[in-house]
Amino acid sequence: MGRPTELTEEEEEIIEERLILLSTWGFPLNSKDLCHLVKEYLDSAGRHTRFIDNLPGPDFFEGFLRRHPALSVRQANNLKRARAEVTVDVVQSFFDHYAKVVEGVPPTNIWNCDETNLQEDPGATKAIFKKGVKYAEQVRDHSKNAVSVLFCGSAAGELMPPYVTVKGKNVYSSWTKGGPPGTVYTATTSGWVDTWCFTDFIRQIFVPSTRRLTGKVVLICDNVSSHFGVEAVNLCRDNNIELVCFPPNTTDKLQPLDVGYFRSLKGGWRQQLRSFLAKDPSAKLLAKTEFPKMLKLLVDGVNHREILPAAFEKCGLWPVNPEKVGLGFRVPVLHFLSF
Repeated sequence: MGRPTELTEEEEEIIEERLILLSTWGFPLNSKDLCHLVKEYLDSAGRHTRFIDNLPGPDFFEGFLRRHPALSVRQANNLKRARAEVTVDVVQSFFDHYAKVVEGVPPTNIWNCDETNLQEDPGATKAIFKKGVKYAEQVRDHSKNAVSVLFCGSAAGELMPPYVTVKGKNVYSSWTKGGPPGTVYTATTSGWVDTWCFTDFIRQIFVPSTRRLTGKVVLICDNVSSHFGVEAVNLCRDNNIELVCFPPNTTDKLQPLDVGYFRSLKGGWRQQLRSFLAKDPSAKLLAKTEFPKMLKLLVDGVNHREILPAAFEKCGLWPVNPEKVGLGFRVPVLHFLSF
């Protein structure tokens, strides 16, 4: 009795399955996340419901839990700031889970993705001043303009085509010429990767790039649960892709792209900008028509085949060895095959 639900019984069962799947990957959703997940599904299906702007409210969430007793909500304990800091136990728990996920998985199938921004300003440089001067300043225009790029590399040293996100409403063909082969270009109002972009990256780059691989594929990323939509979850499940999430505030020690690849990339980018400025001080360094060529020059100049395996090893992700992090971790008692 009562008003019928906006979602069919079959649709709600699919959502329940996806919620459980996300929680096993380490991306459990809260009530707000679930409501936005339903909104995304309704919007993509072109459905108009009684929900305001297709976004369900608290009543839907409570009813959904009653209809799906396999799900439960756990109360989180508040921690003081000092206790919320990253601990050995937190990272050890990550490695215990990660070790089981990658057991028997070759390095060609273990990937890490992360987003970085390439700024127009090459940063401060050293200059000559009178000894003892109080303010070492130079007159030079500076800019906060940046382009966001999502990179993905493997423990075997392979690098996928970049995923470029510019700030704007549209992407024109003239903005996509001359970049690294296979690069995908898109635009958002913020200039950063959102739910749609992350799904598009999985669909257009990650799945096609890993389809040739045999067996399970593991994708390690930071805590981007807000970027997960229904289609992204479906794509991962249907293509035997399992995601692993880094604990909060640990990417500077555990994420290979942060630890190894981005350091070389950013250094090369600054050198490239300074070289261009030396030739033409008035140059618009992030002109959308020129950026793809600059990106190709940058990517070609970084030896990812050597840097990526070394970064995975330094982070203890391949071979799996928490002791590499240097915080007194124990190695999980698992047998790993040699590839």
